Amino acid sequence: MRNIILFATAFASLLASAASATVHKETCSGADTGYKTLNKACANNPSSMMVNCANICTNFDIRTSKCLSWRTQEVASAICTSTGDKMLVRRCDDEQTEFAAQAIEKAREQAEKLSAALNALDLSELDVEAQRRFGYARHIAKGAANWLNHDRQFLCKSSEKTYCSGNLAMAIPLTGGLAAVRLCDAFFNLSVEKAGATIIHEATHSCCATSDREYYDVGPNDPPLSTQNWQNIADTYYYWAIKGLCIPGETECSANAATISEGDNGAASIAVGRGAGGGGGGSW
Repeated sequence: MRNIILFATAFASLLASAASATVHKETCSGADTGYKTLNKACANNPSSMMVNCANICTNFDIRTSKCLSWRTQEVASAICTSTGDKMLVRRCDDEQTEFAAQAIEKAREQAEKLSAALNALDLSELDVEAQRRFGYARHIAKGAANWLNHDRQFLCKSSEKTYCSGNLAMAIPLTGGLAAVRLCDAFFNLSVEKAGATIIHEATHSCCATSDREYYDVGPNDPPLSTQNWQNIADTYYYWAIKGLCIPGETECSANAATISEGDNGAASIAVGRGAGGGGGGSW
């Protein structure tokens, strides 16, 4: 019985040490924010990197129920976005965390711009089916932007190598209907712009159940956007985030529509054409 009591006392002491976790900027040796949780630290320190650090007892005297020596250990880290949301980063090294922070902020910027551009379009000159598809695209773009404006988890390393086989990133389910994004090794070789668009791709999976029916390289020889349910393909939003809005077609994404411009009233418009040099069409 005495051993059980001593063990319980020791365990309580160790729990107390974990409860004393504090949030610091950048590293555990960085400035103490004065907060105990990453949520509060991020809310009050936007556009920052935060780490939750705990004092771990390394030498506990069971006779006196006292800790004789401690070490500080990072428990969790988070990228705080410009609006103070917490993007929890797990199992990432320092270099990966820094790149992930840049990519997440770029994704938020791209998603907001894309959603605003879609909402500003006048669809009245399009046929009913095209209007329906762009209307649904507006819903998905808004959903992705909202998904990126709430606390999320991004994971780097995994014992399951199959997760990242041939992938840049992957949305994976969590309990309670939530989703996290696995960032694969190849993700960290992308430009920040393409990494941000990749996160948007995964965000559309997570928020709106888009499919991976087709992928687009967005390179010098871009494949066309599919005319078959393109509004429900995740890479449509990746493509738009990189290239700007365009009109999907059987052989090309209309070149005249590939660049978003702003009129005198600030509204986004794209030309409705038949490809490079295509005639006719107004703006919408």
